[in-house]
Amino acid sequence: MESLFGREFASPEDARAALDAAAQQAGYSFTKHRSRPNSVEFRCSKGRNFNSQQNPHLPESRRRQTSSQMTGCPYKLVVSRQHPLAQWVIRRTRNDESNEHNHPALPPAAHCRYRNMAIEKRKEKIISLFDAGVKPMQILKQLQLETGCHAKGLTRYDVYNAIRKYRQQQV
Repeated sequence: MESLFGREFASPEDARAALDAAAQQAGYSFTKHRSRPNSVEFRCSKGRNFNSQQNPHLPESRRRQTSSQMTGCPYKLVVSRQHPLAQWVIRRTRNDESNEHNHPALPPAAHCRYRNMAIEKRKEKIISLFDAGVKPMQILKQLQLETGCHAKGLTRYDVYNAIRKYRQQQV
């Protein structure tokens, strides 16, 4: 990740692609936090605090046991340019608190962004197998056999969601 700081890019999309590649290797993921004409701020994907929607008046025995991946991680990066004709540059934010993650690095399969990217690459295969009558669990097993470790982190829910999106588009 350190090698990205100070590098110049032609567009914020190019910077985002480089940031995603480096973050995936390091075990992190980023989301767009704020966007302005000359800057885009990215924060760690675990950067928000969990805001529970539970009814506090329910007895403890009736409440659902839930958890969140949100840790309130303060890590942030900025992709910016000095003027409209300048190149885009990745830099740290000025806040010292936002230079460290507050959680350990995780494998790419733990980040939904990378699982979605893996599903998107294999979407045509998933749809063709589904149209041929293959069940989602069998599709997942076939993907894991064909692509090896690249599909290792995919879950049946990722395949179900891809099929659900496809069916919604058909209606």
